[in-house]
Amino acid sequence: MNYPIPANPQEIVNLRQKPVNEELVAAAIAGVIEIARQQGQSLEDLTTEVLADDSLLDYSQRLWLSEIVTDAWESLSILEIPQASEETRQEAEGRRQEGRRLDPCFFHS
Repeated sequence: MNYPIPANPQEIVNLRQKPVNEELVAAAIAGVIEIARQQGQSLEDLTTEVLADDSLLDYSQRLWLSEIVTDAWESLSILEIPQASEETRQEAEGRRQEGRRLDPCFFHS
């Protein structure tokens, strides 16, 4: 990825000065997730914010974005679990590729 993951809200605002492409959007989403976690927010808190009515996106777009945020949250969680076994990582990756959601209890067994 050519863009570092933003570490604070100002870095996300600064992304507005860059040309929009897939990598920039991915970096922005990852940054929002990291900042939300730093602030103690849960995935449910973040998706509630994404789904909140606003003038930029209609409901179907907000729903689609919330699914992307959920997938990114889960993917970033997998990457941050150093004690996860290779088998656990492979199972999680298989579920992601199949489009299935990860059970939150998956990593606690």
